[in-house]
Amino acid sequence: MAESASPTYPPPAASVASPPVVQPATSATADRPLIRLIAVLGAIAIAIGSFTPWASVSASFMSVDVNGTEGDGVITLVGGIVILGLVFSRKHLAGIIVGIITGGILLSDLGSVADLVNDDDFATVSVGWGLYLATAGAVVAVVALILLKLGERTRGKVG
Repeated sequence: MAESASPTYPPPAASVASPPVVQPATSATADRPLIRLIAVLGAIAIAIGSFTPWASVSASFMSVDVNGTEGDGVITLVGGIVILGLVFSRKHLAGIIVGIITGGILLSDLGSVADLVNDDDFATVSVGWGLYLATAGAVVAVVALILLKLGERTRGKVG
């Protein structure tokens, strides 16, 4: 019996990989570093404002500044630090909640000090710049965190 030659097959065609599809960065897909930076700056403003004067009391013979850490400033300092950590860990919903609580404490203190302004004929009480700074920082941080959370939802990430 004659041996038959083994059949020859054509060489396999070289596969050409298609180039990866690159999605353009849009507001829905971008990481939003500017908004994240604004949230970080808000948290830092809360922390700095917690150490600074929240009220100034002046009488005819003396003047005294009351710093935030002599009262609720310790709580708001912790709130600012926690918000900062939550921004970096991308836990935006938790950051919003802590920011609202911290902002509520600051607004309550702002109202309490504002009630004392010009309430006494003997001494003059004024709201210190630190209380304004911390309160503004809380508002900025919460708004930025809400924008970051909305950005997560448009990308499909929930949580």
